[in-house]
Amino acid sequence: MQKDFAITDAYANESYVLTDDFLNDNPWHEVTAGFKTGPDTDLLLLRVVREPARPLIRGKLWIDDVRLVEK
Repeated sequence: MQKDFAITDAYANESYVLTDDFLNDNPWHEVTAGFKTGPDTDLLLLRVVREPARPLIRGKLWIDDVRLVEK
């Protein structure tokens, strides 16, 4: 099962980030991504994406210290 973080524009549904999948065999790792939005972007969505979406989720996924930093 593939799991990724996705960042999209909430209104325009434009995709900015889709991270590499993170798998069950790695107990912890940092995920970072850089992206640039347009001048009309007002709201971003951070989602966890599963492919395929149908199977039940088993186990735990801990997400900690999410930061959005302007550069």
